Amino acid sequence: MTIKIKTNIRSFWVGFFLILAVSFLFAEPSGAAIRARDIMVKVAKRYSSIGTLSARFRQEAFYRGLNQRRVSEGRVFLKVRGVEGGEEVPAMMRWEYEFPTKDVIVSDGITLWMYQPDIMQVVETDASRGPMPVIMRLLTGFSGAEGAIGGGMEDDFLMDIIRDGKDSWGVSMAPTYDEGNFHGLVVEINKKTYLVEGVKVVDHYGVETRVSLMNIKINPEIADNVFRFDLPKGVTVVRP
Repeated sequence: MTIKIKTNIRSFWVGFFLILAVSFLFAEPSGAAIRARDIMVKVAKRYSSIGTLSARFRQEAFYRGLNQRRVSEGRVFLKVRGVEGGEEVPAMMRWEYEFPTKDVIVSDGITLWMYQPDIMQVVETDASRGPMPVIMRLLTGFSGAEGAIGGGMEDDFLMDIIRDGKDSWGVSMAPTYDEGNFHGLVVEINKKTYLVEGVKVVDHYGVETRVSLMNIKINPEIADNVFRFDLPKGVTVVRP
């Protein structure tokens, strides 16, 4: 059976990976890079106190070859890894697209579902082996991001502050190795809250993706059933 995954879903994974990865990517060279690393240390400390997060998101993807721009909007809910009753609880997420389609991407930490109602299909995979396996690992790392500093990732990216605005920094992060998903990225960090508010990335296909988070709420109450997918009647399940 052919798996159909629309373009906005594919570009979603790029933006999501970058938003979650920001707390982990550190480098050393130059005074500016050291300062960028210091900013990231504070970002990591900020996220270490976060158990849940919700926000609105806006995603813009520009396809240079086609000279087309596509915009998507919706809501995101995250629950980071924790311990309840002496047992580890996996990280969970839910992305609800509201425009232009009603796609839903949800994971209970064990299974990942990508539901596309307009084609009556859901792609179901192991959360650790989804379209971007590193996603859940990065999500769970939110609660222990400071431990990632100096933990082997500091040589993976060259960092620099490319914009020092009134309310936010723009930090560029370029991989020092052949990263198969993107050339580089720019992360927007709020100076007051040290929260990630946006990211821009250009992938190897020349697609420029911008993801912005708005109305961010820290540690809201989110029921566990938000991260559960109930199969609608008549929907085809594809298991790669």
